Amino acid sequence: MNSKKIVRLKNMGGQREDKSKLTAENMLKAGLDQTVQWTSSTECTVPIQTAFGTIYNVDIVNVVCNCPAATTRGMCKHVHLAELIASKRNIDLTVERRSEAMDVFNAEQYFYDRDNNQVEVLSRLGNVSVVNLTSFKCTCFANSHGIHCVCVMVAKMVVPSPDLN
Repeated sequence: MNSKKIVRLKNMGGQREDKSKLTAENMLKAGLDQTVQWTSSTECTVPIQTAFGTIYNVDIVNVVCNCPAATTRGMCKHVHLAELIASKRNIDLTVERRSEAMDVFNAEQYFYDRDNNQVEVLSRLGNVSVVNLTSFKCTCFANSHGIHCVCVMVAKMVVPSPDLN
């Protein structure tokens, strides 16, 4: 009889994110927050430590960074660093996300798809995310990290329900 051992791969996403958080904390301790340039209260450029003159663009409301790690490894150190700095500056990301959600809602940058029980949201970055109105899970990057995202906030404005708040 042929017996095969089943080997499960370990999800390393959480460990990578923990490492990114720790790296961001070390960057902050090293004073690298002084090199971050803020273009708004929630958007900034973070210089690359190893390539002089090169920067990454970070949006902490939508949890977006244009570095390679952000697209392949989860929330990167640049986003974590920007969040730490924002916290020191007393920027409340929940308030900022609500404000952006209100802007999206007022500009009607969404589509309520009744047939599929979902809301499609167009972000100011040009991305379209889909919110399932049964689970209130969203396809955006922020929601995949457990963040109550702008998209879900918009969906709750489109289809308000007292038991969903």
